[in-house]
Amino acid sequence: MSAMIGRIEATPGNRDALARMLAEQTPEMPGCLFYLVSVEPGDDSGVWIAECWEDAAAHRDWLESDAVTAFREQLAPLMVGYSERHEVTPVGLDLLQ
Repeated sequence: MSAMIGRIEATPGNRDALARMLAEQTPEMPGCLFYLVSVEPGDDSGVWIAECWEDAAAHRDWLESDAVTAFREQLAPLMVGYSERHEVTPVGLDLLQ
């Protein structure tokens, strides 16, 4: 199992548009067990993403797919890049099943 939490920095004024695209238009995610897009009140530029995958290979394969490459190009005008990324270990895995 592979999991991470990351913060993406949006370009000025684009936090909500970036969050909507990530929540509503992310390409199909085979092997993804959990995916959550969130914004933090009081932070007008950050979008948080939490993901849990069957394994690191599933995540890597998804990241390297043509669909994700095209999606990144769509996101590019809305984002500066990742400002934080944390590998985490899920607890209470039965909640995902």
